[in-house]
Amino acid sequence: MRRHFIKVKDFRRLLESLPEPLGDRLSQGLPKKFNVEVGEAEEGFKVYLVDGKPLLLVDGDGRVMPPLTASESLAMLPRVVVDRGAIPHICNGADVMRPGIVQVEGEFDGKSLVVVVDVDHRKPLALGVALLSSREVRRCEKGKMVKTIHYVGDKIWNLYRNL
Repeated sequence: MRRHFIKVKDFRRLLESLPEPLGDRLSQGLPKKFNVEVGEAEEGFKVYLVDGKPLLLVDGDGRVMPPLTASESLAMLPRVVVDRGAIPHICNGADVMRPGIVQVEGEFDGKSLVVVVDVDHRKPLALGVALLSSREVRRCEKGKMVKTIHYVGDKIWNLYRNL
């Protein structure tokens, strides 16, 4: 993996590409002076480290998201709560199907970034893109609801856990 520093203004532009209120909140939470380092993997994944701590990820398709370890950032996103039976499948990269969803917290539109959490501990299992709005997810009884883009144990997870 290649690591290098970037200009803070370039990092701030990246923050602006995040959905509201995530980008604004992350900007406000930054110290006055900080260093930004980028770790790049062969597959096109990037990890943005602020003073050595992973704060943002960019996957091979150019999607910007917080890492699953950034609890403050994830708390700002809408949540899809899944039952115990869905956990091993999601942790292997499966998309979230309606029968596994026990609750939807927050409002979102189709194509919004959502965090997938387990029913017992509310721990983040995955980040995904909602395929339907929160209202439609609540109404549906079957089908794929969230396309998983980052999950516990995937390449991105291992990349920033090993930095």
